[in-house]
Amino acid sequence: MPEFWHVKVIYFYPFLYVFWNSLKLRNKFYPLILNPAIDEFGGFIGASKETINSRFPKKYLPHTLIFHPKKDSITDFLIRAGKEITFPAFIKPEDAYKGIGVQKLESMVELESYLNTYSYPVMLQNTIPYSVEFGVFVIRVPGKKVRIINLVEKQLLHVVGDGKHSIEELLKKNVRYKIGKEYIPESTKKIMHHIPIAGEKIWVQPVGNHNKGTWFQDITDKITPEMEELFDSILPASGLHYGRFDIKAESLDSLASGENLRIVEFNGTLAEPLGYCDPKYSFFKGQRIIMQHYKAQKEVAMELLKQGAVAPGLQEGRKVNRRTKAYKKEILFTFRDKRE
Repeated sequence: MPEFWHVKVIYFYPFLYVFWNSLKLRNKFYPLILNPAIDEFGGFIGASKETINSRFPKKYLPHTLIFHPKKDSITDFLIRAGKEITFPAFIKPEDAYKGIGVQKLESMVELESYLNTYSYPVMLQNTIPYSVEFGVFVIRVPGKKVRIINLVEKQLLHVVGDGKHSIEELLKKNVRYKIGKEYIPESTKKIMHHIPIAGEKIWVQPVGNHNKGTWFQDITDKITPEMEELFDSILPASGLHYGRFDIKAESLDSLASGENLRIVEFNGTLAEPLGYCDPKYSFFKGQRIIMQHYKAQKEVAMELLKQGAVAPGLQEGRKVNRRTKAYKKEILFTFRDKRE
């Protein structure tokens, strides 16, 4: 399945497309100008989720506390969390990348342990009380309404009991377990030998990322004008033009009504069009989905350039790309390798 192929294979032609169009635009690396509200690089390097979330209506965000280890004391933060946060809660790096460092915390004891383990800015959020998760990919060409160009439903790693096999035995039949095995939370590891009754659904992984075993179902055909109207009201009129909302909601209808819906996060220019990961798609269908997004990037960028936006050259783009890779290695080293 293409979803498991190496990124260099999946994105070879799309990257070539960006390079060629940057040359045609007289050395303008245009992806960096798509989301100026995030930072000078549009969020390529460790985008601040706090900065991004400040652009959205608060009613669509879970209650969140920010911890900065260089200026906040752990003791004071624990006191504040005890007053404002209800456990279980979720914690993640303030510049979260691909779900690295995201954990579900069951208690204040686990929160204190996390803060003492990782000296890193983090966000602590109340659990969103909705069970369905979506990826909503939006673009806003300056001066126009928001368009949703891809919609996926996320199926987090889980098992369905048959009354005979343990959770661990059921998981071993799932190829996605092999991908996300190293990220299985301790709370799940403790019940791996439990045998669920027939039809019982057990959520193994509470975080919806591909590297943690999530399956993405492309439901782009279910996009409605009402959904686009809602996200037109959520996305600011300027500053954020291209990216994917990760949303938890009560149902698909919530994406149109705006009721019983919360934003998990917004990923900007580097956000993946998750529809291509649907296992029913061939490599070539996946490429068409990805290229639709890269053409949308160019569409937005061309209008921004007309309005006076200044795009750096390809050489600067290469420098930003190197810094982005260094950032990715750092956050992986900090959280996955459990640096002391």
